[in-house]
Amino acid sequence: MDEFLPTEGRSLDDPYGSFNEFFRRRFKEGVREFPANENEMGAFAEARYFGYESINDEDTIPVKGKFLNSKELLQNGKWEDTFKDGPLLLARLCPVDYHRFHYPDDGEVIDYYKVGGDYHSVNPLALKKKNDIFSTNIREVTILETKNFGKLAYVDVGATMVGRIVQSHDLTNFNKGDEKGYFLFGGSTVIVIGEKGKWSPSSDIVDNTKKGIETYIHLGDCVN
Repeated sequence: MDEFLPTEGRSLDDPYGSFNEFFRRRFKEGVREFPANENEMGAFAEARYFGYESINDEDTIPVKGKFLNSKELLQNGKWEDTFKDGPLLLARLCPVDYHRFHYPDDGEVIDYYKVGGDYHSVNPLALKKKNDIFSTNIREVTILETKNFGKLAYVDVGATMVGRIVQSHDLTNFNKGDEKGYFLFGGSTVIVIGEKGKWSPSSDIVDNTKKGIETYIHLGDCVN
C-alpha cells in the first residue's frame, strides 16, 4: 500500500474510513507516469487488456458474440460511422485493482451521454453465460477529440455491485494522464474505440488477444 495516498483528511496510520474509500484510493504523485512522447498513447486504466486493430460485425473476443461492435456499444447513430472498423482497447478491472480511469492524451470532450442497462458481472465465467454483457450493461459514453489520435469513444461500463460511475473531471478540456473518473465498489470495464487508421494497439496486446490472453498493463504505460 506504499504506492497509495490515504483518503483526504486521514493519516497513513489510518488511511481509509470504509472499504469504498479503499476501493477508490489514489496513487501517490509519480508512482505512475504517462508517456512524454506525443505519439504514445498512455494506458487509461490499470487493468487486463484486450486489443483489436479493427472492430466490425464479424469480430469477437474469446467469448462468442458481437458485443464489441461499436454500434451496439455506443447506441448512438451520430457516432456510428465515425468509429466503424476502428481500433479498440478493452480494459477489465478486477476488485483488487486501482479503480480510477484517466485520459490517454490531451484534448477536449465533444459529447457525453448515458446508456441505460443492467449490472452484470464481467468476469470470464459470466461472459460465457451471457455474451452480450458489454452492450447491455449500463454505461457512460464520452466522445473525445484528442491531439494525437483523432476522436476516441471512451466507454465506462458498470458491472455487478458497481452502483455508480463517477465522472470526477468536468468533461471539458483535459491533459494526458488527468483523472477522468472512478468506479465505486465492484468489478468494472473501460473500453476505448478509435477511428479507423488513426492508431493501433501495440503488437503484444493484439497478439495476446488473438490467443485469448489478457495483457496486464500499468496505468500510463504505452498501449499503441
